[in-house]
Amino acid sequence: MLSLGDSEDFSEQYELSELCIEYCGGRDTIDNLLKQLKAFWDKTGYPDFFESVKYVYDPIVRQVAKSLAEYPFVDVIENEYVQSQNSYNYILSSLMKGNFGICFYNQDTGKSDLFSVFSTDDYSLSPAVLFHEYSHPFINPLTDKYYDLAQRYIDSYEKLKHYKLPDYQSGYSDFKECINEHLVRAMSIHLLKKINQTELANKLLNNDLYCGYKFIPQILERYDYYDMNRDKYDTFEQFYPKLLVAFDLKYLKD
Repeated sequence: MLSLGDSEDFSEQYELSELCIEYCGGRDTIDNLLKQLKAFWDKTGYPDFFESVKYVYDPIVRQVAKSLAEYPFVDVIENEYVQSQNSYNYILSSLMKGNFGICFYNQDTGKSDLFSVFSTDDYSLSPAVLFHEYSHPFINPLTDKYYDLAQRYIDSYEKLKHYKLPDYQSGYSDFKECINEHLVRAMSIHLLKKINQTELANKLLNNDLYCGYKFIPQILERYDYYDMNRDKYDTFEQFYPKLLVAFDLKYLKD
């Protein structure tokens, strides 16, 4: 659905990945779903219905607008990664629990359109989750690119599993996700400190350690080093391989 962008005729504005098409059951299934949704949209007069009830979201929209106006989030993010994107899209949903993000890469610009979907509870609407969801599109591709280098620390993954909470799945499906979640969660803490949200940053750190993300303190030290030595690194990507050393078993401490 996010690939439709602001389309009003249910046509795709962003190219779907092959993985997304596969997960959705194939192109024919997607086309059929969009055709039926368009028919429902027309038959029910959904736009008029939505206009009549969207005031329900006004308090949430005001809360988000206030938060977004308080800090230069895009500047903070892009200055840290030394990389720009085509667009940042902030989506609200009262129909789900949790938050997620996706990006659509544009071959012509070499940049992506980022879409992050946030639940409407106070934590989901906080700067912590914003930094988290918008960091994944910067960090995940680097993990893919340098995964051969990362695998030298794969023994740490098995050891780390002993620290995760029972039935807690986030960040543990495989070593690649484990790396991404560590780096993104640490970056959220790092950027919160930059906007003087120290109390929230410390709360996140304690919670992440409790959930089993034991390498975060070492990663945070390396983020600080990166910021103090920006003259040596033109981009975050140049520094990324050095981050992976933080997953050495010697840093796995109770």
